[in-house]
Amino acid sequence: MESLSSSKVQSWLSWFLKGILIVGALFLFGRLAELQIIKGNYFRTLAEENRIRNIPIVAARGEILARTGEVIV
Repeated sequence: MESLSSSKVQSWLSWFLKGILIVGALFLFGRLAELQIIKGNYFRTLAEENRIRNIPIVAARGEILARTGEVIV
């Protein structure tokens, strides 16, 4: 009788864990669909506005001297 009881518990636990796994997978799939399909345009706009811009910065440089001390450039 004891093995039947532990078998039922093991079967119930197995179904419970499978159910949790399925619910978790459905939750992740739903979140993925929300981000890609429903909010995709919003995030695409954010990405377009977040590009790297080149801003020229003039370097403060001194004179280039030869070994003799003459200004070359």
